[in-house]
Amino acid sequence: MTTTQKDPQDVVAHLGKLIHGIKVAMMTTVDTDGSLRSRPMWTYDKDFDGELW
Repeated sequence: MTTTQKDPQDVVAHLGKLIHGIKVAMMTTVDTDGSLRSRPMWTYDKDFDGELW
């Protein structure tokens, strides 16, 4: 089986293209009792550098 290594900068650039133009995203975490907790997160209008929050 062959694995292909991708350049991290290319991966970040591709993710930036995928999320470009999205204004609101939902962040979902698991609470201490196992339930899911979601909250909206607003995106910044800046060049994507790989940092999501």
